[in-house]
Amino acid sequence: MFSRTLKHIKTLVYYDGPQLFLAEDQVSSLYICLSVEDDGYYCKFLCVPISKFRLSHFLNDQIDLRKLFEDPEIGDYYIADSSILLDSNLEANSIATDQIPKDYFPSEGFYFSRPSFNVDELYTLSQKRRKGIVLLRLSDRSASSNAITSSLLSQGLQRFQTFIKASYKRSLSSIKPSIRKHIDSPDYWNMETFGFSEGSFTIHLQTKNNADLAGNIELDRAFIIMNSITASVIDIDKSIEELRKYKGHVVSAYKNLLEFIIQSDITLSYAWQTPLADEPIKRILAKWQVGPLYERFKDSHELSKETVTITGVLLKGDISQRGSWILIDENDIMHRGATDPTIGESLQGITLGARYAFRCEEQIDEHPITGQETKKLILLSHDELPPLE
Repeated sequence: MFSRTLKHIKTLVYYDGPQLFLAEDQVSSLYICLSVEDDGYYCKFLCVPISKFRLSHFLNDQIDLRKLFEDPEIGDYYIADSSILLDSNLEANSIATDQIPKDYFPSEGFYFSRPSFNVDELYTLSQKRRKGIVLLRLSDRSASSNAITSSLLSQGLQRFQTFIKASYKRSLSSIKPSIRKHIDSPDYWNMETFGFSEGSFTIHLQTKNNADLAGNIELDRAFIIMNSITASVIDIDKSIEELRKYKGHVVSAYKNLLEFIIQSDITLSYAWQTPLADEPIKRILAKWQVGPLYERFKDSHELSKETVTITGVLLKGDISQRGSWILIDENDIMHRGATDPTIGESLQGITLGARYAFRCEEQIDEHPITGQETKKLILLSHDELPPLE
């Protein structure tokens, strides 16, 4: 027999005492512990080691609780005794599998956050409407009752919609411009509210456009990116690696969403269903889950920096330190920007009327209430190009 000293991290399920919680040992390995005996004062817990990857799967309803305990990754089991307060470290002693009473194992079908909506009903709804459907739930954990302020509700919806938009526009970067110009519009990324779940703060959203004849939803491009980014919030290194694939506005929008969740102590969960999918993809983002990830990348300017290259004729150029400039591209679209000597080049030596390729940092500021965007272009570098024939 061998033992581990476990420290309580987070209670996942509480009902007249902790029923399920996370713990860590002396080397920060994670364990999930289930209450198996309780006399009102002291509890006995069955604990198994768990990786961040598998924990993420459990928290996002991809495996049930029985699977965690019936088929643990390492195969080690521990029994720990503690007061109901979990106010001190737990001494967990190993136990052989054949010595564990059968009734210690949880029943099948317990999912951590299985939503209150009916999955079959959601699929039917998507089929009937021929649209992509999102059920977005906001839970104010600081509220003393089942209530949420209208301000938090509107802010959460706005941050989520911005995340959708940024992900969709990022997904179009690999598409030919001749095709992209037809599908790069608010009709494709904006969603419509069409209902609420009674007794909860689950907002029903749908795509503005219908599915095509094959059942495809154009906005599914965005949710592929979103689901990829949010798949492993517990595993910080893996999440950072995923974020590096989508540098720029997507990361910035995701960071703003996490900031809202943390500062407001909101748990945000969503389910995305398309007519072609057999079941929805679900994600849960809670403060205690996303906090460590946010702290890691909140000050990383490189991850959230979006760079664009604009080619056109220079109409105006001010050579002062924060000089403004105007470039007209081949489609006669006017682009306005400025210089910033702390991050890029000045306009010294430029020629008005000449053709240039301006490599810029694109910054987008969003009004927290209206969601209106203000775009800024900061020149990083420029190259003079030969004139068009």
